[in-house]
Amino acid sequence: ITAPYVLKGTRFLSFDRDDGGEDEHYTFVPVVRRSVRVPQWTLEQSFLGSTFYMIDIAYPNMSEFAYHLAGQANSNGHSCRKVSATPLRNEYVYGKIVYCIAPEKRVSVLTEFFDRSGELLKVWTPTRLEQIDGIWTPLDQIMENVQSRAVSQLEIVSIHHHATFPTETFTKAYLDR
Repeated sequence: ITAPYVLKGTRFLSFDRDDGGEDEHYTFVPVVRRSVRVPQWTLEQSFLGSTFYMIDIAYPNMSEFAYHLAGQANSNGHSCRKVSATPLRNEYVYGKIVYCIAPEKRVSVLTEFFDRSGELLKVWTPTRLEQIDGIWTPLDQIMENVQSRAVSQLEIVSIHHHATFPTETFTKAYLDR
């Protein structure tokens, strides 16, 4: 994290286990100069006081949802296919997520998050998409909580797809450096 000043230097490390093992998430907290393990339940809470949740930022585990086509839409200048994702576990923070996918870019250009009672909770919109390493990537994005009328912006200043790193890069010790 590069801003605001009080959060500058915060870093994250996640181990997403596809083999059925428990995912692990760590955050390096600069003020205490060490990393701490992030409990799973906090991933479904406000991320650093913003309208984003940690699970909004990470790739979802696709097998945890049931999907169906929900029609067509026009969004942000794109003709989109709407895909509705319903979580398979009742305790999931959202009751449903609807993605408006631009087929030519293979990315959502608008995502709606509904609470468990079916009411619209949040709307995610990328404000700047760029093709990086052949993948359309949202670099600037806004999350609006329509129920509380709060808005947060996330800007990604550097990202690489298909990058290779030494194995020791993905350790808690490296995060603490």
